[in-house]
Amino acid sequence: MYNEEDYRKILNSLAFNKDRRKPPDKRRKARFIFGWKNATLREIKYEDKTFKLGLTWENLGNYFGWELEDATESEVDKVYEFLEKEYEKS
Repeated sequence: MYNEEDYRKILNSLAFNKDRRKPPDKRRKARFIFGWKNATLREIKYEDKTFKLGLTWENLGNYFGWELEDATESEVDKVYEFLEKEYEKS
């Protein structure tokens, strides 16, 4: 089981040039989950240059999917909720 401290460490370890995310909503959560599933189900790892172009909900989901690959659906939801809160703080 992971917690917010784990999520914060993962988020802080990510290198990107610009945060291109728009405010969180259902569509963006779907993109986050799509990126996560690309990592965990399809074993697609987004390249570092993807993050250099800018942070998106999808590539953020992919990054967290690789880091927390054994997370349950409920945990994926918790990660997204954490990231929503962090986005609102920025």
